[in-house]
Amino acid sequence: QAKHNFLVLGTGCGLLSMFINKTMHPMFARLNTVDIDEEMVSVGKEYFGFSADSTKNFRSEIADAREYLKSYELPGKVNALFIDLSSQEFDETQIPPKVLLSDEFFESINRVLDPDHHVVCYNSLAYTKSTMHEINKYMNTKFKHVSYMRVEESQNVIYVMSNSHAPNLTKTSEKTVKYFVKTFCDPLNADGFNWAHEMKIAHFLDGIKYNEGNKAQVEVEVVENSDAKKKKPK
Repeated sequence: QAKHNFLVLGTGCGLLSMFINKTMHPMFARLNTVDIDEEMVSVGKEYFGFSADSTKNFRSEIADAREYLKSYELPGKVNALFIDLSSQEFDETQIPPKVLLSDEFFESINRVLDPDHHVVCYNSLAYTKSTMHEINKYMNTKFKHVSYMRVEESQNVIYVMSNSHAPNLTKTSEKTVKYFVKTFCDPLNADGFNWAHEMKIAHFLDGIKYNEGNKAQVEVEVVENSDAKKKKPK
């Protein structure tokens, strides 16, 4: 089975990177995680048990994500890209700020992706519906396949996107999310570390429901990026 390259932009305390390393290790050839804030990563090492071995296939680097993408020259293109970034150029209306929702930034993203096999998970936070609409509209100009899911009791919206050949996100995203969250909430997958408690997302499991046709009733929403004309209401 072919292995894939994973990249996390926004290490933080390392929880997401550790989760990927623990649960998806057989899937990846390389996992790189990047953060500009060395102090934050140090907090992860001291209090959350974050560690990465630079001699192996799990590596942590201190760098500006924008510069890192521009200079990315590691073997193999990225198949799975996770983006959870803020910026010193703070924007009180949304996360990430507009500087990370720019054509220049997304050109850098596309440069590192495997053109045939990739998926991008992008965490955003919008305080108003109009801001969320603008973010959603922008994402659809950058990717052929776009789905998103709202996180209960927060303003976070997580986008799952791809320009490569992708399965029908309407039929698969909710299954993937449910598996991902269930695994994430299982402390046995992390050597006893209570991920559910630390990340406060155990309640997310109950929010994913299904109806006939295998489409989520709540939490997971799919945006179709298509040139097909919409039917006019009768």
